[in-house]
Amino acid sequence: MWYMDATFKVIRNLLIQMFSVHDFVRQEDSTKQVPFVSSMMSHCSKHDYIVISCGIMDILPSPPQVQLVVLEYKAIWRTMRIVTPNIKV
Repeated sequence: MWYMDATFKVIRNLLIQMFSVHDFVRQEDSTKQVPFVSSMMSHCSKHDYIVISCGIMDILPSPPQVQLVVLEYKAIWRTMRIVTPNIKV
């Protein structure tokens, strides 16, 4: 399961949003949430999220074994349905 988030509060002026993807790493009885991709964005359109999402998929060594993506922004939600139609959003 991936958790995706975008915030506008820490970025100002030219860059307006920080977009990040997190996953959980488990070892024995310990689980940690780890950010594994962050992107500083200057625009927040559907096209921008498609470019970022495709870029993430392109740099992965193999297709992700993700079955579920949790996120809250509609633009990202729509993007993930386009880029990764087999993953539940």
